[in-house]
Amino acid sequence: MGSENVTSGFFMGLIAIEDFIRNPPSGVYVENQPKKSRVGSLSDKVCIFMDDFATASGRKVVFSNSFGRIVQVKTMIEYSKVRKILTSKLLLILVSACEKKAGERRRRADNQAKVLKQFILIINGNNPMIKWEMERGLNDVFSSVSSENFTVKIDLKETLQKWTQDQGFAITVGPRTVTPDWLNTTFNLNYESDASCDFPYWFGFSKRRFSLHGKIVYLRNRTIEEKHNLEELFLAFVSEPS
Repeated sequence: MGSENVTSGFFMGLIAIEDFIRNPPSGVYVENQPKKSRVGSLSDKVCIFMDDFATASGRKVVFSNSFGRIVQVKTMIEYSKVRKILTSKLLLILVSACEKKAGERRRRADNQAKVLKQFILIINGNNPMIKWEMERGLNDVFSSVSSENFTVKIDLKETLQKWTQDQGFAITVGPRTVTPDWLNTTFNLNYESDASCDFPYWFGFSKRRFSLHGKIVYLRNRTIEEKHNLEELFLAFVSEPS
């Protein structure tokens, strides 16, 4: 399969954080220390939208050149640059597979959910359908907000929940298997100009959310074949001409 077919035909991939940092693919580097891993991008085709965190096993993971889960922009030039990244690059975000307490109300259950495992969700911003959804969502925000400033959350929860149900995906916890509920599934774009009296924004009237949808491929990185498949995917993006 040619690199052009890979970069346009691939929607999303899901891989356990431990597998990803154990054998990082092209475009990503990992420096492993006894209690900490430092992760960064080696290519402008691979963009990280994650904050530093500790894995379920307690290992600290820090990022050297990540946009972070919340991207702040102050000018239309900055916004245009981020928009171009979201609609053309390989985007990496961190999501959490959790177990909720049965019978709890939703918000309380979210707050008290136990993180079972963390995964990297790989989103192909260059995929025609994802690019269309991303552009439509961002355009809708511009046409609907009533202030100079706005916040938009890009949410993957619906897609992850559907994939989990369709695939019968479960995580082994001791003698049990748990169907996870997905949390930490958003990343934010905050546009904050120097407007000092933006009352609609202060009162939450200019906050929006939209979802991205697409087929998820479950990726592993342990066998020779699995390593080859992940490497081929990232290499197709990294080796593309700018």
